[in-house]
Amino acid sequence: MVLSFLATEWAMNMKTKTASQKVVLLVLAHHHNKFTNQCNPDVVRISEESCLCRRSVIYALKELKNQGFIDYESAKNVSNVYTLNMPSGVHLMHHSGASNALEPLYKKTEEEIKKRRRKERALDGRYQSRRNGQPAITNLL
Repeated sequence: MVLSFLATEWAMNMKTKTASQKVVLLVLAHHHNKFTNQCNPDVVRISEESCLCRRSVIYALKELKNQGFIDYESAKNVSNVYTLNMPSGVHLMHHSGASNALEPLYKKTEEEIKKRRRKERALDGRYQSRRNGQPAITNLL
């Protein structure tokens, strides 16, 4: 199996409706074959790796398909064939070796970056004393 770390990164950055859907999408991405663009784990394997019951996995797969994240063909007595609906640039990146093909997909705005930095500074200030940068245990109690 040829795993695709870019598929896993893509799945991490997708906004699903529930945590169950996110975990199932991540399991599928983990099993993504970068040459065929397919994922072939069976429902039992997805259930084991996601720690979800079979019924929850099946429901999450249906919802992921309805939301357009995946497509799949049901088959009897064999594993379903799942396809991740990643943008074409992500799939092409596997073959070209380009390292910046994902950049436009995940590029954050300057405002988002500033907001994140303000939040991190506020948290740092809570857990460190201003005098010497040592953890301020009194602030944690």
